[in-house]
Amino acid sequence: MKKILIPLRIALFAALAACALFGLSRLTILKESEEKLRPYLDAAGQHDVLFLGDSQVTYGLSPLEIYKKYGISCYNLATVNSTLPMSYWTLRCALDYAVPRVAVISVKDIQMPGRLPDAFERVHTALDGFPLNATKARAILDLTSGVPQSPDGLTPAEMRLELLFPLAKYHSRWSKLTSGDLHPEYNRAKGEVMRRFGAVDPYEYELLDPDDCAPEEGEGYRYLRKILELCRDRGIEPVVILPPHPTRAATMRAAHTAGKIAEEYGAPMLNFVDMDRVADYFCDCDDPESHLNPSGVRKVSDYLGRYLADHYSLPDHRGEEAFASWEKDVDAYIDRKLDVLAHSAEDFRSQLALLHDEDWNLVLTVRDGFEYSGEHTREALQNIARPHVFEGDDQRSYDLRPLTLLREAAREDTCYLMIVDRDWENVTEYYGYSEDEYETSFGYVFCRMNDYRMDLSLTQDDTETYYFESDEEMAADIRALVIDRRTGKVALTLSFSREE
Repeated sequence: MKKILIPLRIALFAALAACALFGLSRLTILKESEEKLRPYLDAAGQHDVLFLGDSQVTYGLSPLEIYKKYGISCYNLATVNSTLPMSYWTLRCALDYAVPRVAVISVKDIQMPGRLPDAFERVHTALDGFPLNATKARAILDLTSGVPQSPDGLTPAEMRLELLFPLAKYHSRWSKLTSGDLHPEYNRAKGEVMRRFGAVDPYEYELLDPDDCAPEEGEGYRYLRKILELCRDRGIEPVVILPPHPTRAATMRAAHTAGKIAEEYGAPMLNFVDMDRVADYFCDCDDPESHLNPSGVRKVSDYLGRYLADHYSLPDHRGEEAFASWEKDVDAYIDRKLDVLAHSAEDFRSQLALLHDEDWNLVLTVRDGFEYSGEHTREALQNIARPHVFEGDDQRSYDLRPLTLLREAAREDTCYLMIVDRDWENVTEYYGYSEDEYETSFGYVFCRMNDYRMDLSLTQDDTETYYFESDEEMAADIRALVIDRRTGKVALTLSFSREE
């Protein structure tokens, strides 16, 4: 009997020790990867489209913007600083749980020669959230092969140890644990990270001829072929993209080479840089040469959503009982955007950029005497009501300026009124000194303009409410009523000025 109990006790001890180590590992590791990947793993099979790439996709493509307009279920698996080899292995790991219908693959920085990113920490972000299995082990071995050390000096053996057993890296985090480690805040935006809120002048660039290509040298090109072959073998439709951004010649040449590779495999290539019309860089750049702000994210997500709807037989899941949680996530997403808009401490142009959003209607006034020149203010105001560009449209960004009276208001140095009513699909403008009432889908807007003050009211349900009556609000350059299209009610009142 004792001979039987001893092995049982050893097995029980080993099992308890393994559980303890697993629990310690889950507690001490950084939660960024788990927060991003757990919602995907918990709803495996619900996502018809996966996004892969680096920070331009992480911050720059919104699954919920696409879902609420087209009903297409997407998940954003992109990772900051991701390489094409990392995107390949992220897709391989994801396929252990479900096979999507379409994979969207960004080829930004495909010319990077190696498999690892500049910051090795980002490999943890890409992989830690996946449970350890044979695929993840192969990913770790492959990504850490053929390099003498990581950018921060780790040997291949050290890299493999901490990726296979994250506790080896994070065991010393005891003193830094927070409530977020005990109760992680899981991503409700289907993998998108909403961190881009600025508006800056873009880096100057010059478009190249599409036949001006880079040599097909380096791991990025090889792994793009591996991704396309994997998609072919698993019955996945690949879509290769270069997200819009004011970029350098080397990136454009590399993307042209990627386009040639995609063509070999019969995959479409959406080169948003060569299109040069979906985003308006003077309104949509969060930094000078790379990322988009929310205004740009909405334009690109809308373009991609319609492209997917037009070219692939993807179901519209809106209203389906199985996707009821998605409707709640959309509501939480819109609430988050309103919260960002309400508490944005960014500069004048950034606040105007945040007003470009199809989830709300808008009443906006500009005081008389406001100086429109400088900081691309006119472009930023035009951008609020700017329509989106889709496949087959001929318009360029500089042609899409729906505010026809803005120039006259600037020339006459008078008050200006703009009403963006997306439910009735129209834009109302007025400038000068008078009073008038305008019927909208959300009520009656009354505005009285003179050279002393501007009175603004909104009548809803037979109740008239006046806004912006304090001296500080009266003196503001811009005043805006933000009407939530879900309720038809005023969600925010904003007043802000440009610092000279």
